Amino acid sequence: MILMLIAYVTAWLVFSLLGFWKVADPRRQVLLSGSLIVVAVGVTFVVLRSAGLGAFVFGIGVVGALLRLGRAWGRLPVAPPH
Repeated sequence: MILMLIAYVTAWLVFSLLGFWKVADPRRQVLLSGSLIVVAVGVTFVVLRSAGLGAFVFGIGVVGALLRLGRAWGRLPVAPPH
């Protein structure tokens, strides 16, 4: 039981830090944040099979990733029309 607690707290800490990690290039930020969100949703519903536990483990990291994703999406370069 203690090992599971250590694993969940470690996952929470790592994912929270990665969720708020800022990358200078908006394309890479979108890729990083999007990947983190997909991993969080996949692990929550496929491995943990518990939305409450997934919200605890990934909640802050997903919020940070969504914020970074939204900001990076707005800074993506748009090709001018020809």
